[in-house]
Amino acid sequence: MFRNFAVPFVLLVALLGPALSRAQEAVLQPSGEPEAGVVTLQPGFAPDPLRVPALVGGGKIDAVQRQLGQDCAGFISETPDVRVSLGGALPLLRLIFIADAITVDTTLVVHAPDGTYRCGNNTNGLFNPMVNISGAAPGDYAIWIGGFTPEGPVYGDLFVTTNANAFPGSTDLVLPVATTPPTAVPPEMVTPTPQPGTFLDSSLPPAHVDVALAHGFLPDPFRAVVVGGGELALPPSTSADFSGCAGFVTAGPDLRLTWSGVSPRLRFHLVPLDDVTDAALVVRTPDGRWLCNAEFAPGYTDPSVEVLDPLPGVYTVWAANESAFGARFAASLYVTEKTSTPETVERAGTPALANVAGLDAFAAGSPVRFDLTGPDPLALSAPLGFAIGAVDLAALNAPAEGQPVTGCEGYAAAAPALTVDLPVAYPYLRVFFIGAEGTDPTLVVRMPDGRWYCNDDSFGSKSPAVDIMGPAVAGQAQIWVGNYGALDTSVAGTLYLTRGSASPANPSASVPFTGLDEINLAPPPALIMPTAVATGPLNPYAEPNFGSAALNSANPPHVVAVTGGGTQDASKANAACTGAVSAQPDFRFDWGGPAVPLRLFVVGDGDPTLVVLGPDGVFRCNDDSSSVFPTVDVPAALPGAYAVWVGSYDAAVTAPGWLTITEDLSLTPVGP
Repeated sequence: MFRNFAVPFVLLVALLGPALSRAQEAVLQPSGEPEAGVVTLQPGFAPDPLRVPALVGGGKIDAVQRQLGQDCAGFISETPDVRVSLGGALPLLRLIFIADAITVDTTLVVHAPDGTYRCGNNTNGLFNPMVNISGAAPGDYAIWIGGFTPEGPVYGDLFVTTNANAFPGSTDLVLPVATTPPTAVPPEMVTPTPQPGTFLDSSLPPAHVDVALAHGFLPDPFRAVVVGGGELALPPSTSADFSGCAGFVTAGPDLRLTWSGVSPRLRFHLVPLDDVTDAALVVRTPDGRWLCNAEFAPGYTDPSVEVLDPLPGVYTVWAANESAFGARFAASLYVTEKTSTPETVERAGTPALANVAGLDAFAAGSPVRFDLTGPDPLALSAPLGFAIGAVDLAALNAPAEGQPVTGCEGYAAAAPALTVDLPVAYPYLRVFFIGAEGTDPTLVVRMPDGRWYCNDDSFGSKSPAVDIMGPAVAGQAQIWVGNYGALDTSVAGTLYLTRGSASPANPSASVPFTGLDEINLAPPPALIMPTAVATGPLNPYAEPNFGSAALNSANPPHVVAVTGGGTQDASKANAACTGAVSAQPDFRFDWGGPAVPLRLFVVGDGDPTLVVLGPDGVFRCNDDSSSVFPTVDVPAALPGAYAVWVGSYDAAVTAPGWLTITEDLSLTPVGP
């Protein structure tokens, strides 16, 4: 046994030993041929900083194990990635590497002419490294770019500079503003004042948000909703250093930030609410610099601007539509001191839910209209309070293990308190409720596309608030008011709807948004099932016989056990329908998925029929499609409620079987 084990083990070591130690034995070759070639520089070189683009670093040699010196880390290759050949002495030679992706951690290893190694890892709390060589002697500087995954490539740009005020940001090199005084211009040569509306004017009041923040502000990030885009093409400015920006904006800024305090950084992130718009971000700093960005890292679409060691003063911000003239769009604009990105920033808005159990999405509440012509915020108070029922939201909507808390709390009536007509597809909507003293209300909102939102407490109070952040949707929303701790018959208070900044902390705040009516809106989805539809003997709002479900997908198929039949003649609801059905639906589902074709069919005993009423108010019926089994196809499923009846062609017998809902149109009652 021992010999049989030992011999293969020795052979294994003999075979693998060289491979295992190859990276450890590899010798760094500073004089080796660099992958990206040689850059030859003389004192006074221009431009300064000099950018060496599109470098690829990384390798199999662990710089830490080589003990090259302080901050020497990362995996590098045997030969340098690039060599800088310096033709004369410099007081300072600064090397900075900016990775293509803001989330990639990189290093620098530099072999100087005197044979020493200088290294850089994180700089100013950022992943991008910097190496300073004071009194840089003439000669060759071999440069390696390291990563933290063995043999994993890292990509980016190297900057070579003599400027002690240039340092790495997260996505680019940060340069000081020029301090050279302008040359005096003779009075007769003075450029006339630009025509208003033809340039970015920081003196104009912000269209949407005017805020003052100081170091350590909470909550961080600060979030505001802005409406970007416009008819003014970038870059129109009176400043000569305004470059690198593209897109369309308005003359006045969207946000003005008055900043105070000392901080290592400020970051501005812009995230369109529609997930479609190509956006860009423009920031003017208190010292007159223009900072622009269209994507915070290659492969991403959302922009971010970083200001390191931000000066106190006024920052003005524009949200640009990068490609479309005049097209307005809504976006979340974040200001943060954290090292987040547009991808990782804590998202604003109340999380959407696929369904809230216990509430009747097919019932109607008191009708209300919320449009651009009425008051905002719209305040609604029931004379005797909002009705409360016995539906225990927390018990019926407890999160599964490992799932986030739903926010659904308290007791509510099954039917909504209000049905709100939203004729405009608002990209941002806030609903909140301020209860009478001593009450603890809760709130549930269902949007026309089937998304649900719950909240209990907000803004440091017992007043619930729901923030609905895109995508924009028009139609009929439903609102339930609940009570947290008791089965009261009603809860007194005022319900508010706003597309602005009103909140339980400031319910009378004005609407700061302009341009909502200019946003290019897709055709609104269909309303929820209208109460006016003629259903004859059928009641689509009654409790279904075999349950209900919220569906965002029917792939794999959703299958329900049903028994068809009843006392009602389906033809009296619609002449195209056949069979005996019950007055109430056999099944009901709330479709929140895309507008894909849906197929419904029944297989089982007897001779079943099928009746489907969609959110468009149209009955779709079938008797026999495959043998005696019925099939109904919905060409493009609109979001909303679908009531389904399974009938029996022979009124004297029932038809037990299975109802299938699927996106796969190759499926039929008899195969495949």
